[in-house]
Amino acid sequence: MQRLPSWLRKLDAALEGLPEPADPMMLSQLDGYLAGVMVCPDLIMPSEWLPLVWGKDDDGNIAEPIFEDETQLRTTVDLVMRLYNTIGRDLTRGGDRYAPIYDAHPETGEVIWSSGSSDSSRRCPYGRIAGWTLPRATTMTRQRHCPS
Repeated sequence: MQRLPSWLRKLDAALEGLPEPADPMMLSQLDGYLAGVMVCPDLIMPSEWLPLVWGKDDDGNIAEPIFEDETQLRTTVDLVMRLYNTIGRDLTRGGDRYAPIYDAHPETGEVIWSSGSSDSSRRCPYGRIAGWTLPRATTMTRQRHCPS
């Protein structure tokens, strides 16, 4: 993963530090997921997309994260919202302002893509695919931002 600002490293640590049953997205997944949410033609409220950040439990249900205290809850959600707002700002400004966060192989430095079975899913970071599982995400949005 590229060198990250300290607040993104804090977000990464906060997500990794959530105890079971939460199985939250990794930072790169969250980045792609939020970008997918932002490019959707319809506004998707945080109450709809935020629960999916925490992942799913063993039964496939949305996991309820367990926070140690209210401070941990606020800090984690504030950092997620900061990333959401940063992505929105950067996408709105256009150009090369938005820089996706990719996981890279530690030895080769190559970007680690989704392990999906279709050609297009292998070329598209996992988080973007997860963003399109929301009900309002459209085929047009998928095609525009992750061409096959």
